[in-house]
Amino acid sequence: MATMVTEMSSNLFIPALLFLSLIYLFAKQLKTLYSLRSAPRPPGPYAWPILGNALQMGRSPHITLANLAKIYGPLFSVRLGSQLVVVASSQEAATEILKTQDRIFSGRFVPDVIPAKWLGLENLSLGWNGEVNDEFKFLRANCQTVLFSNKAILSQSCLREKKAMDMVRFIRTKEGEVIKVKEIAFAAVFSMLTNILMSRDLVNFELESVEGGMSEVIRNIFEVGAAPNISDLFPVLAPFDLQNLRKKSKELYLRCSAMFEPIIKERRERKMIDEDDASSQQDFLDTLIRNGSTDEHINILLLELLVAGTDTSSSAIEWSMAELMKSPEYMKKAQEELKNEIIQDAIQESDLPRLKFLHACLKESMRLHPPGPLLLPHRAIDSCQVMNYSIPKNSQVLVNAYAIGRDPKSWKDPLAYNPERFLNSDMNFRGSNTEFIPFGAGRRACPGQPMATKHVPLLLATLLHFFDWSLPCGNDPKDIDMTADPTITYDFKLSYITVSPLGVPQKVIAVNGQFPGPLVNGTTNNNVVINVRNDLDENLLMTWPGIQMRRNSWQDGVLGTNCPIPPNWDWTYSFQLKDQIGSFFYYPSLNLQRASGGFGPFVINNRAIIQIPFAQPDGDFVLLIGDWYTRNHTALRNDLDSGKDLGMPDGVLINGKGPYRYNTTLVPDGLPYETINVDPGKTYRFRVHNVGTSTSLNFRIQGHNLLLVETEGHYTVQQNFSSFDIHVGQSCSFLVTMDQNATSDYYIVASARFVNESLWQKVTGVGILHYSNSKGSATGPLPEAPSDIYNQWSAMNQPKAIRQNTTASGARPNPQGSFHYGSINVTDTYILRSLPPSTVDGKLRATLNGISFVNPDTPIRLADLNQVKGSYKLDFPSEPLNRPLRMDTSVINATYKGFIEVILQNNDTKMQSFHMNGYSFFVVGMDWGIWSENSRGSYNKWDSISRCTIEVYPGGWTAVLASLDNVGIWNLRVENLDRWYLGQETYMKIINPDENGETEFPPPDNVLFCGALASKQKDLGHKDSAVSILHGNPNLFFTLLMAVCAAVLVFS
Repeated sequence: MATMVTEMSSNLFIPALLFLSLIYLFAKQLKTLYSLRSAPRPPGPYAWPILGNALQMGRSPHITLANLAKIYGPLFSVRLGSQLVVVASSQEAATEILKTQDRIFSGRFVPDVIPAKWLGLENLSLGWNGEVNDEFKFLRANCQTVLFSNKAILSQSCLREKKAMDMVRFIRTKEGEVIKVKEIAFAAVFSMLTNILMSRDLVNFELESVEGGMSEVIRNIFEVGAAPNISDLFPVLAPFDLQNLRKKSKELYLRCSAMFEPIIKERRERKMIDEDDASSQQDFLDTLIRNGSTDEHINILLLELLVAGTDTSSSAIEWSMAELMKSPEYMKKAQEELKNEIIQDAIQESDLPRLKFLHACLKESMRLHPPGPLLLPHRAIDSCQVMNYSIPKNSQVLVNAYAIGRDPKSWKDPLAYNPERFLNSDMNFRGSNTEFIPFGAGRRACPGQPMATKHVPLLLATLLHFFDWSLPCGNDPKDIDMTADPTITYDFKLSYITVSPLGVPQKVIAVNGQFPGPLVNGTTNNNVVINVRNDLDENLLMTWPGIQMRRNSWQDGVLGTNCPIPPNWDWTYSFQLKDQIGSFFYYPSLNLQRASGGFGPFVINNRAIIQIPFAQPDGDFVLLIGDWYTRNHTALRNDLDSGKDLGMPDGVLINGKGPYRYNTTLVPDGLPYETINVDPGKTYRFRVHNVGTSTSLNFRIQGHNLLLVETEGHYTVQQNFSSFDIHVGQSCSFLVTMDQNATSDYYIVASARFVNESLWQKVTGVGILHYSNSKGSATGPLPEAPSDIYNQWSAMNQPKAIRQNTTASGARPNPQGSFHYGSINVTDTYILRSLPPSTVDGKLRATLNGISFVNPDTPIRLADLNQVKGSYKLDFPSEPLNRPLRMDTSVINATYKGFIEVILQNNDTKMQSFHMNGYSFFVVGMDWGIWSENSRGSYNKWDSISRCTIEVYPGGWTAVLASLDNVGIWNLRVENLDRWYLGQETYMKIINPDENGETEFPPPDNVLFCGALASKQKDLGHKDSAVSILHGNPNLFFTLLMAVCAAVLVFS
């Protein structure tokens, strides 16, 4: 027994020692962090415990940091793990760091994956030497003499000119084919550099390696270097290399060394033979050998120069070509200049100084798209003051060249591509003007700038002079999006929490512990990645109504297109906000789950280049209003399944909160309520969404006008309303000016509409609008609801009055416009009649055209691609039929590129809202009674509003038109959750019959399988949210977090 205990103790000793060491190291790190926080520093966003702001950086950190600069100023700070990072985003801040205090900021932050770091050769590195010391100065001077001096540059010109013409000959073999400009430019630059450095070709223009995979290694080095590294976030963990990134870096370095080794060996042997031959060829490798450099030092320098010179140069050429393609007038001007100035068969470097406009084009594209948008990270070698902020010693400092190049304080019309701004400018690439620093400035400026500013314009001029360019498949160059489509990433964990918004404890669905869920805040054409974790006890799908998911119904989040996410599983949604703006919301789409929460706002902002049709508001508020039951969705489901009506709601919530106690009889004491804080005289945008179950609501703010400006992604003709009806699933934006005297706070009201008000008094949500100079609390009666509750003829005048603002720009710079119905060829007309719920096959069901839809076990498109027969039927009737009601899987077979007219005929007794996924539609008509063909005479043919959710009055009809240009399977449903649950929906199948034409995107790699395809499903169980940063073992990261928490406890 004693032996066993001794063995166990021995086995546990090393892990225990490691664990205690981690605790000590983290306690020490946290102590350093604490002292750092006590010093004044530049402002910045809230930093989360442990990770700081690391999760906010996304895939395009330069864009994220540029956006943060708009909030926190030109010099701000973030915390990445335990590292304080100061970010300079203006000319003034860059001048301070790169010029005025250049010596203090001459240190270099060296990432853990850099070979020179883990080889202990930082002092012999050109780019990653931590200090500007004697070794660094000697190495830089040597490279300057051999590679980058005027004499050296001139001596290399014939080689560069030859490689440029090699590129021309290769492209001519591809005439009429699609080529990738960046890959061609990469091969040309790489070949130039390897010949200058070691007189060898290592790749050809097919990017096939001559020397065993060099181009692949270079690209992999970029990928490893760009990956977020926990060793950089927490340097105390660097020895453990938790993500194996240093290991991968070593593998790549060894592959490069193996390729360089025979070249270096052959050169050393040749030098021994030709030692006395002064006439033998001398390149950079010869110089290094003559100076006594070791093989390892040579490997490091060659690798650094190749990595630094290839991707940046090819990126600059690619962006320049893209901008010129998008602006054909400038491309034509550049080509005319080349035609006038180049008289020989090939472009020579001596021609370049005469190409003034070409240089202007190149500078303009590098202003907008600097090859290194964040300059290599500096490090403060001492504490100092910058712009009245304290920068602690050893802080990492980033200069955001991307943000500086787009700063309106430095550039007129900064987002426009206008090469002519550089024609009469003495601005150069040398960093003399810190508003234009694609190569940096000061002691740490890129040493290769003299060479790059020869081969980049040479290759760009060659591409423009010898070839005419167009986009493949006839695409319009004006549709090229130059924003690089940044990606925004969110992690959603859906779980239950207990809250009491109406004074009764109840289980609600929260997103990341929040009810309602967090804002998804994007911009036109952003890519969106949302990692969803289902911690509910039932299946889940998230839907994004109004987000059109162009050609991508795989991400739509409804049962007809997606298999559900099982409990305790993760699934990632990935889609683009293609050509959209506006106010929307998301929610769980299955089985009345929205009635228990899980919803949150989704805002798509205009790109900065697109002007909004009103003055920029002073603030932006989101209000999620909706009727609410104190019974959760499972209880509501049970009611419907047993044939009962849901009955009157228990109240109305505003942003998940109950009503302000405006009436001591109706409202219990102690309820949390929503308060909106404003300043007098300012104008704010209110984005209001009805996220409720089934009740239309009237929205109003006491004493204030509501200026309607947008409905679900389309700007409206601006009209003032004292109150506005918002139906289930609808979203509206209002501008509200704070023009009252603030004698007291003001009521924000959302009350039930088209009901018996005396019976529904409690179904009223009340919040507070609080002026900063308010003199007291809100008291007295609520502002009156519209007086036409029982006069629906009058009520219908409000939606009929909404008009499209046809002169405003939407997601694109051209006006929104509107289709003129008289010029439209309607290919399909569907009259969809809804009836009150009835018993079908012994169950309470709701119908459209007599069909109560049953979601197929195998989603529609998945069934198509896998030849699953009988999953659904393409026989949905185009008009109501005189036959018994039935449950079925009938869908609409719509015509691609056709124009569908849908008549929504509400023969039910309740107000309904209808929604169409994948599309916006024009609301051309609305009236009472039964629609007939004569009703088309009342259509609005000129400026009808475009929406994705529209109300249909009981006993009336609404007509909508939609252009069917979005291939996929798209849900058409009633938004009232009770009717939707009971089957009042169908799908539109829109497939391009031309096999060579535009088709839907293929299924994503993580597509879920169910129904007849369930056997194909792989386990997608729990995945820690930190995987996006760790790129490795989530259990290890969890253990790491536990060690951090233990360290916090010890430290405290």
